[in-house]
Amino acid sequence: MSAESFQGRIGRTAADSEPWWPPEPRPRDGAPNVVIVVFDDVGFAQWGCYGSTLKTPRLDALAAAGLRYLD
Repeated sequence: MSAESFQGRIGRTAADSEPWWPPEPRPRDGAPNVVIVVFDDVGFAQWGCYGSTLKTPRLDALAAAGLRYLD
């Protein structure tokens, strides 16, 4: 963010200042609902749906619905 785009006020003290944050980005109307998940350095043995003792309920639910990834 450039100094020109800051819309708050910086005073000598916090009491003299006014904070400002830019509006959060929003998807356009009708934009697809997409989630990208990246797992790094995780083997299939770490997921419950492949036999791990770790609890991965959301991944298990996706796998039960037919979504499984194979190398």
